[in-house]
Amino acid sequence: FDWENYLGSYNAAEGDGFGGGNYNGRGEDLPSYENNAPANPTLNEHLLWQLHMSNFSEQEVDIAEELISNINEEGYFIGNLEEIAKKLENEVTFVQEVLESLQEFDPPGVGSRDLKECLGIQIRPFTKDKSLLQKLVATHLNDLELKKYPPILKDLNISIDKLRELAHIISTLEPK
Repeated sequence: FDWENYLGSYNAAEGDGFGGGNYNGRGEDLPSYENNAPANPTLNEHLLWQLHMSNFSEQEVDIAEELISNINEEGYFIGNLEEIAKKLENEVTFVQEVLESLQEFDPPGVGSRDLKECLGIQIRPFTKDKSLLQKLVATHLNDLELKKYPPILKDLNISIDKLRELAHIISTLEPK
């Protein structure tokens, strides 16, 4: 941003009403925006921020913080639910429910345990072809990757054009 152009020949000493200081037009008195801009938060910091902005109970926050500490930089949950439940003296089903709540955070699919779960979470908001997309991801992701189209076409009972459309949608999703 060109502060000199924006501020012109600003000179606070000449009674501009902005109070004190002298601007010489060379940008020496202005703080650098880059020096004051917040650093990009890590994924875990971003998730913790969302967590503390949510309506989780104290117990859920404790569990969620532990779950978040087990999410890698790619956004995948790499922990063990049973161990976390034991450590925090909670039922595994309750820990699973908290994980599912975290999976609704931004970015979509965060906290997934594998690619299929990650893509499946990202498909949830879709309305058009949702069931086809879910089945394609759940049962035919490997076939799609290997371009083994006949089993997919037969199982889903769709045309090759429809498969192309579905594959395009899947290709727009974020695996990490």
